[in-house]
Amino acid sequence: MKISAQIIYSLFAPSYCEKRMYFTYNRVKALEPGPFEQLIFKLGLRHEENYLNSITGYRDISFGKMEDRIELTRQYINNKVPIIYQGVLSENLRIDNKEITLTGIPDFLIWEENGYRIRDCKLARHVDEKKHQEIIIQLKIYILF
Repeated sequence: MKISAQIIYSLFAPSYCEKRMYFTYNRVKALEPGPFEQLIFKLGLRHEENYLNSITGYRDISFGKMEDRIELTRQYINNKVPIIYQGVLSENLRIDNKEITLTGIPDFLIWEENGYRIRDCKLARHVDEKKHQEIIIQLKIYILF
């Protein structure tokens, strides 16, 4: 079974819905996003692009096969590359005698003295247990790696 931070994120966004996970795993095609959702998506991409353009010296691994990106991320982490953009974290776990592959793709991994710090670009201004709990859960998943 494969679980990604993005799937968990989508469980809660835009509101909590258990059926959304079922539909995702069973490849039920979602409705096309409406004009508002398209606008929010474009603004989110612009926000991330603006942040990306404000920094230098990053390694961009936002493209290519997932397996290659996982291996490249591991190499960059081992070499303490200062900034990794769209690195892929992946771990195989055994939970209740089931093999689970947990995957996360944080926007940025930023090397600091004690290890990597995760930076995800979000449009949300306030994040807490009542507002945008999906962001908190997504970031907690990244910490597992």
